[in-house]
Amino acid sequence: MLDVRVITTKIGDKRDKIDNWNLCVQSARGAGCRLHDVKVESLADGDPISTQKVLFQIAKIGLETDLKMFEEYLAEFIPDADPDALAGMSLDEILTKWVNSLLSKNGHSRAINNLTSDLQDSYVFIVLLNETLGMSLDLDANELERAQSVVMSSSEIGKGPVITLQGIVDGSYWQNCIFLASLLLTAAEMS
Repeated sequence: MLDVRVITTKIGDKRDKIDNWNLCVQSARGAGCRLHDVKVESLADGDPISTQKVLFQIAKIGLETDLKMFEEYLAEFIPDADPDALAGMSLDEILTKWVNSLLSKNGHSRAINNLTSDLQDSYVFIVLLNETLGMSLDLDANELERAQSVVMSSSEIGKGPVITLQGIVDGSYWQNCIFLASLLLTAAEMS
């Protein structure tokens, strides 16, 4: 946990920014975030990629913790979802197993192996939104139309839009991960 009293609120120069980012990175690492390739100087300079990496890692730790609180729901989809097994699973493993189980239970032969390229055509997202939230989005639409439907529907999970059209097309790992985790949490809360 970060003691906010040590944060410099009146930024005088780049050194103050570096000190604040050092505190943030140290705190995030203490919480279990993997930030090996993030340079504090890049963060202080406002590099958007470095900033996204830090924010995603912090969000990922929170999502992993939240997901593991729904072991009863996850047990419906992941046969080995006891607390010990869940504690040892990565967020990627939990999401992949949940997605593939949901696809299989609903008669879809498709399965995913990753949270990037396997989701770029939005087909899986459409199936998940239809099955978990009872939507009626068109699976037969073209890829762009499906992606647009996903973006427009993503606010239905109660957290505002959590994925962008560009994120879907690019197969953005962090956007896909946050979107799927948010969808899983929403589905678990509704069950």
